[in-house]
Formats: sequence, C-alpha cells, structure tokens
Amino acid sequence: MERAKRVIRLFMKNRLAAASLVVFIIVLLFCILGPLFTPYDYSTIDVKNCWQSPSLQHPMGTDGIGRDTMTRLMYGGRTTFSITFTAVLISLLGILPGVAAGFWGGRVDNIISRINDALGAIPTFLMVIFAENMMGWGGGNYRYAMGVALIPPIVRIARSATMEVVGKEYVEAARALGVGSTGIILTHIMRNILSPIIVHVSSSLADTLVMCTLMGYLGIGVNPPEPEWGNIVHGGYAVILSKPIQMIIPSSLIVICVLSLNLIGNGLRDGLETGKERS
Repeated sequence: MERAKRVIRLFMKNRLAAASLVVFIIVLLFCILGPLFTPYDYSTIDVKNCWQSPSLQHPMGTDGIGRDTMTRLMYGGRTTFSITFTAVLISLLGILPGVAAGFWGGRVDNIISRINDALGAIPTFLMVIFAENMMGWGGGNYRYAMGVALIPPIVRIARSATMEVVGKEYVEAARALGVGSTGIILTHIMRNILSPIIVHVSSSLADTLVMCTLMGYLGIGVNPPEPEWGNIVHGGYAVILSKPIQMIIPSSLIVICVLSLNLIGNGLRDGLETGKERS
C-alpha cells in the first residue's frame, strides 16, 4: 500500500503524464455522459441540414444525411472504448499461463511457450476476419479476436517477470516455511509482477484503440447507422476537401486518446521504476 502511494505521488509529479490522464478522463466523460445531455439521436436523418458547418445548434456540424456529428462522436466513442477495453481485459488472461511457465519452468514452460509462439504467429487481421465470420458481421465481435491476439505479449511479460521473482530470497524463505505453490504465487509472485504488466496494458490500450478504429474505417467494425470512430472517420474522408472538419475532429479525438495513453504509460513506467529503486 505504501509503495502504491509512492508511485501515485511520483506519477502526479510528472506533469505531462498527469495532464494526459486528465485529458483522457475528459474524453471518456464526453463519451459516457455526453449522450445524456444531447437533444439529438445519433441515427436520426435530417436531409435539410446536410453537411452543416459548426454552429450553436450543431457544435461540430452535421454529416451527409444531417445527423449531428458531436452526438455521433459521443456514441461512437462508447462503442470504440467498449471494444478496446474488452479486448485488453481478455488479454489479461495471459497472466495465468505466463506465471505458470515462469514459476514451474521445465516441461510446463516448454509447452506454454510453444503454444504461445504459435498463437503469436497468427496475424491479428486474420483472427479478426475469422471471428467476424463465425460470430456475425457488424456487431463488434472482432473484439474477442483482438483480445486473443493480445495474449502472447502478456504471457511473455508475466513469464519473464515471474522468473525474476522466483529466485528471490523471500520466495526461498516461503518455501522453507512450508508455503505451497499457490500461496507463493498469490502472496509473492502476483504482487511483484504487476509493474511491467500495468505499463504494458496502458500501451496496449493505445495500440488496440488504433486497431479498433482501423477496423471501423475498413468497414469490419459495427454496421451503420451504429456509430464508431473508425466509420465516422471513413465518412469524413469522402468530403475531406470540401468539409475537412468532418474528418479532422474524429481523427483528432483518436490522436488525443492514443497520445494520452502513451504518455500515461510512460509516467507509470517512470513512477514504478523510481518507486522500486527507493523501496
């Protein structure tokens, strides 16, 4: 607990990382709470107001069939973040085989590592297409394939971190006192391998968000009229010369989120490493 407080203090001292966290939270709140206050529906067509420029009535303008762009960005952000967070949460399942491989080693390590290498060799795009074919197109089901594709790096990180901890004196002392493998893993291993996993998760969120919007841009994401940042960018690309703001605004939101997540990850890494040195 004391170490966690120390890491938080160090993180908050990193002004760029702290500011990035604030910015990311603001964007999240914009997407989560914004739809509660907008008077528009993301799917309502208003042909009289097509391609409207930003105004008090439509702060971010309207699209080609008169739908309010800001409202669609709010709901689209909900979809994008839902897919992104789900995929990263699924990837955390890789912690268990990674710890098992690092803790027991030998044949267990060999089997898990070979399976992990085989899984990591499958292109993410192929897994996405397969998941969409199997589970139905347009529902965002590719999030599960993305989650599986993110497992191999987590397994490697957990395995490497566990192998470092296993040789520590306090683990040997616990074994000498008769503590079982499960007790050692829960008490000593898991607590000490969280740092690299937390840092990886923050960068993984950024990469997954980019992949999610790319899928939407290619038309593999959710079906219209359901909004998602990727298909909103695709819609804006068609009028990039005449109405550039329709692509600039959603693209800027994506860039802001990705940059914020990367800076947050850097701040966490620095805080965890400095906190570890001082402990």
